[in-house]
Amino acid sequence: MYVSKNSKIKSMSKLFLICTSLFVLFLTDTYAQLGHQADSLASLRQFDLAELEYERTIFELNESSDSVLTSKKQRLVNELLLRKTYCQKTRGDFAAASRTTQRFDLQDDSLQYSLRYETILCAYLSGQYEEAYSQVQQLKHYLQDSTLWAKVGFLEVLSLVDMGNYDEAKQVLKRYCVANGRADTPVDSLFLKVGKKQFKNLNKAKTLATFMPGAGLVYAGSIREGVTSLALQAAALGYGVFSILDGYYFSGFLTGFGLFQAFYFGGIRRTESILIQHNQAKRAAFSKQIRQLVLQIESARK
Repeated sequence: MYVSKNSKIKSMSKLFLICTSLFVLFLTDTYAQLGHQADSLASLRQFDLAELEYERTIFELNESSDSVLTSKKQRLVNELLLRKTYCQKTRGDFAAASRTTQRFDLQDDSLQYSLRYETILCAYLSGQYEEAYSQVQQLKHYLQDSTLWAKVGFLEVLSLVDMGNYDEAKQVLKRYCVANGRADTPVDSLFLKVGKKQFKNLNKAKTLATFMPGAGLVYAGSIREGVTSLALQAAALGYGVFSILDGYYFSGFLTGFGLFQAFYFGGIRRTESILIQHNQAKRAAFSKQIRQLVLQIESARK
């Protein structure tokens, strides 16, 4: 029976389309299974093995030569990286989680908010407060939905507080409280606790320690150490002077003035160390108070 050339072409075209469709379905099903083994390991809390399995899967996915699902590949990579990030956060390795978030492709529209949120959160949890704040601003720039901004508002407040940028933090916290129905929160009085008088001036402390031995330690809050430092420096200097007057020049210079110099510069270094610890403790206490307030507001939202 004669079959026209056009009929053969149509038949071949149909066959090609059927095969292509089946191939795509096969690939889609195969790609859908990616990461399941790693997920199983994570559910068993074998996080180290799960992270290795996520990386192996990502590597194989990137090495794949399939061009049909190229656009989907990147989303799958992002999903696998997200799951790896969850593992790292669960075991408390926030620095590693933050490094993983840096590998996200933030152009993925379907996952952009989730990716950006995790990037902000992991940066904050790992102590990268400037980076967390910067990522909040980027989220606001690229995602115009203000309802999404509200979801990261608490991280913006906390980042600013831990950065020590209290003036801006106060304004952002006011807006955050108003947006969450807590306009009556005494934000101004809260920030009085981190006014200029609450922190000791490092330059002033070092100047006092330089020209008035022991005074820097007293200013830094350690009166006992300040008195002890003054006594030791006076004793060493007195020993050196009297030794020279008695003709013991070598011991006077080497022992007396040597000890005085050690106590003198040691007092300056100790002053700086104590003052930094004092200011850090003040900032930590204030940050803790703001965190408790923010967590209380966030809990009420849920």
